[in-house]
Amino acid sequence: MVEALRLSSRWRCFAGWSLYAIALALAHNQLPLYHTNQNTKFIFGLKDAGYGLLQEDWFANTTDALPVFSFLVRVTYAHLHEACFYGYFAVLIGVYAYSITGIVRTVFPHLRSRSATVVFLAFFMLIHSIVLEKASTRMLGVNVRAMLGDGVAFQYVLGPVFQNCVFGVLLFLSLYWMLQRKYFPAVAAHCSAAIFHSVYMFPAMLLTIVCMVSVAWDSRKLIKPFALGLFALLLVLPIVVYSLVQFRPTSPELHAQAMDLAVYVRNPHHSLPGLWGVDVIIFKFCIVLPSLYLARKTRLFPAMCTLFAAGVALTLVSVSLGNERLAFLMPWRMSIVLVPLSSGLLLAWVVSGASRLLKTVRSPLLPFAVPCALGVIAILTVAGVMYQAEGAARVLSAAGQPVIQYVKEHRQAGEVYMIPPMNTDFERFRLDSGAPIIVNWKGFPQPKDTEMLEWKERMRVVYSIYYGEGDISPYLRHAANAYGVTHAIFPADHSALSRPFPAEPFRDNAFVLVTLEGLPGGRGSATVEKNGEESSNRVRGMKNL
Repeated sequence: MVEALRLSSRWRCFAGWSLYAIALALAHNQLPLYHTNQNTKFIFGLKDAGYGLLQEDWFANTTDALPVFSFLVRVTYAHLHEACFYGYFAVLIGVYAYSITGIVRTVFPHLRSRSATVVFLAFFMLIHSIVLEKASTRMLGVNVRAMLGDGVAFQYVLGPVFQNCVFGVLLFLSLYWMLQRKYFPAVAAHCSAAIFHSVYMFPAMLLTIVCMVSVAWDSRKLIKPFALGLFALLLVLPIVVYSLVQFRPTSPELHAQAMDLAVYVRNPHHSLPGLWGVDVIIFKFCIVLPSLYLARKTRLFPAMCTLFAAGVALTLVSVSLGNERLAFLMPWRMSIVLVPLSSGLLLAWVVSGASRLLKTVRSPLLPFAVPCALGVIAILTVAGVMYQAEGAARVLSAAGQPVIQYVKEHRQAGEVYMIPPMNTDFERFRLDSGAPIIVNWKGFPQPKDTEMLEWKERMRVVYSIYYGEGDISPYLRHAANAYGVTHAIFPADHSALSRPFPAEPFRDNAFVLVTLEGLPGGRGSATVEKNGEESSNRVRGMKNL
């Protein structure tokens, strides 16, 4: 009888967390498929699953930096349903909430009561909700949700879509299990995060070292910590070997050029601390430092201190030495764990203190705490659904959607499209239409050096066509002859449309689709300068558009 009651209680707990995970995913909000980073993270898996004509796309045939995540995408698209991608996000955000709640309930025992936990979960949902983002941006001009939940350098675990970085929630699960002294599951969790996204390899290594030291301290033996380290090594070894083989430098010169391109041209917002904003950095320090104090007497403290010290030290080294390789590795990514964890700890400290105070004074408000918290959860969930519907409608009404839909319905094998490379409406072109393109700003094939430099050359040509001055005819013919471009999409008011094109299959008030096959001038007549300085300057200017 007792065992049956325990089993029933566990099922109720699982059902409750499942409902909360769904509600939190809705309140957090997800953009429709396929949006923002999904256009670069999903493309390899979708290509392998036979999606559209992506097998003919240049970027889709570059080296895949995320083989495990791509396998998940391929299996999902080929054997399940695209809606599962939304479900994966709900599961992972549930793991995130479960882990942080477990951590704060360990650090603050007063939160272990059911009422205090429900109140905490309501406020936890609030600080992760789209409602807070929209309201704070509108009223304060600041995205409070990002300030409390994102790291520095515009990096995050929970973004607006399901992608590989969301598996960073396993780092929080690892920290929770470390608190419970479940070291082997903890190592399995943070190593799994690194397997899905290799940038988590360094945090995973640090957490493995913390686990090994903790085991050695507890057991006073060396066998167990070495077994733990060996277990971690075996888990990540395949992806480490894959990365070392696939992304080894072609030559010191090409590698240096590629690093310069990645750090200073394509990803300066992720790589250069001077672009993050001093106020943002100070604010996040003001969140992390007090939380370190709150965790000082727990097993969480060594892990947080290790991540914090390593991140700060390597960031200072990168800034002082101007080391491009270190900047490319982004050691400050530790902040995507420390900031949301610290926000959770500070929130738990407030809720725990308020709970103790209300109980001490026997406040008449106590009976209303849980109903009010459940009401907040319900309101945030409904608001999230409304924003979800609004986002879907916004995508369908985007200016570029009609021409994208036309391409999707009329694409043919052997066609390659040229699109406005900096226009965010066309970031989703590949995955929405299933048609290959020559290049765009979003699809940057890092970290293979030769492929990054090929991207630069393709961008140079396309950028000259859409945003350059003077005669673009040589660039048009070069795009057609060298890269096989058969169609181009131009804004309806673009100067290129003043010249004749062989055909114009689609036109509306926003965009015009033209064909390039049979352009005047003939094959091989293009003369495109490849002066390195000119090319570099043009590409450097792209980010400012």
